[in-house]
Amino acid sequence: MSRSVLAAGLACLLVMFGSASAEIYQWRDASGKLHFSDKKPKQQAAKDISDTLGDINVDQSAVEREKLERLFKPETPEEKALRQQEAGRQAYREEKRKEQCEQARNYLDALKGPVYFVREDGSSYDISEAERRQRVVALQAQIRQYCP
Repeated sequence: MSRSVLAAGLACLLVMFGSASAEIYQWRDASGKLHFSDKKPKQQAAKDISDTLGDINVDQSAVEREKLERLFKPETPEEKALRQQEAGRQAYREEKRKEQCEQARNYLDALKGPVYFVREDGSSYDISEAERRQRVVALQAQIRQYCP
């Protein structure tokens, strides 16, 4: 019988008996097979291995929780405020990006038809068809890159 099978058997026995104070006996039979039991065999010499086993069915969750709390301290009010500020800034940036994408799409729609441009002094000017197509291609590339 392999050691892993024996270890699994011992673990099952320990769980079944459920008490760290129970006596656990170990012995080998005439064919060399290893046995474990909470009852001492009557016709076989057996070794009490209870003292060599660790505690079983002992709830250590509070101890583990304390260890985790030392490692992962709760968020301080300052950290929470900083996290909320960053979330607000991120939301603002996202909203601005959406607005810019909408403006770019509207400008692209305008560029697809006949266009003329207005200078700061109010006078208008035309661009060539090649320049218009070049602006359309450039704007489409920017929209693909920056807009969802």
